[in-house]
Amino acid sequence: MPRYEHPIVVAGTGLNAEVIASVIEGESMGTVVAFAVDRDHIKEPTMLGRPVIALEDMVVLYPPSSHCVVNSIGYNHMNRVRGRVSAFCRESGYILPGFVHPSADLSADLRYGSNLIAMQGVVVEPCTKIGDDVVLWAGCYIGHHSVLGDRIYVGPRAAVGGTVTIGDNAFIGMSASVRSKIRIGAHALVGAASFVSQDLADGAVIVPARSVILDKTSDGFTYFH
Repeated sequence: MPRYEHPIVVAGTGLNAEVIASVIEGESMGTVVAFAVDRDHIKEPTMLGRPVIALEDMVVLYPPSSHCVVNSIGYNHMNRVRGRVSAFCRESGYILPGFVHPSADLSADLRYGSNLIAMQGVVVEPCTKIGDDVVLWAGCYIGHHSVLGDRIYVGPRAAVGGTVTIGDNAFIGMSASVRSKIRIGAHALVGAASFVSQDLADGAVIVPARSVILDKTSDGFTYFH
């Protein structure tokens, strides 16, 4: 990703915001000047040495004519919070260029919307389409000819096969796997380490069998596989 043309306001003050801001400046991609959240969510006046401001004040303090916004908000309320904040920023006149880690491998023909967040080690194969406000966290894989809607979150190390369709506001958890030619409905939740082998309806929830904590200690295990 090329260097940002304008100083950056990062929307959000969570762990995602801290990671993204640290990489932007650590890789000399741009300058983060502030963090912004809803006024009633401000807990500290500063973060990483930058001011934390109310979104409602952002237009005055850091106008869209000279600043851009990277929305780092995660999957809160099935991605609806991220979508609401991005909508507010767009309506206020901001460009949302997103963030693509230097190590992400995005196909040259990828068509994607605004505010794509693609973290380190992400792979997106050719002939893929991605909508607005999509988060692809570290190490996830998106197969060829897949179509991802808006406001989707794909967790770390998740694998999405080729020709998969994922509806708006869906969540794909850490290390989940989605077989090729599957349709995942809008607002569907795929839990961490799940394997999706058939289509999921809108709002569906799938989770894997749970691991069991044994009533033993590791001292008694001398050989295992």
